[in-house]
Amino acid sequence: TCLIDISPKPLLKQLSRVDFCINADIHNMPLKNNCCDISFNNGTIEHFEDPIPILKEMKRISSHYVFCAVPAPSLIWEIATLIRKITEKDTTLWDENTRYWRREDLESFFEKAEILEIRTAQQKFIGFPLLNFAWGKVTH
Repeated sequence: TCLIDISPKPLLKQLSRVDFCINADIHNMPLKNNCCDISFNNGTIEHFEDPIPILKEMKRISSHYVFCAVPAPSLIWEIATLIRKITEKDTTLWDENTRYWRREDLESFFEKAEILEIRTAQQKFIGFPLLNFAWGKVTH
């Protein structure tokens, strides 16, 4: 397992849980083509205006699959953001740049990145959408 992050702080927190950590930009990962079976992205691409270059980079390093999880558009996230702002707790997970994408949005992004056999799913909490997932097959 390899963890890549632009910030060293998350890498240090997870160092004991992964095989190795790389401090790098998600748009230009210092990995060889097809070096991973699966590239997995959780809670990152929604902070970028255009996720397609990131998905293409994930596809480049993957030999089989690309998988992403993002917050779903939902009242749950809006309430959580409001509570965190009122209590003045750290709001970096839900900043003003966070985008909430529907499953259809993810599917479209994967198609534009030329990732095939796309599947999507949604996790709910008390009936509200919480996370949207998309995964697809890589061919080179």
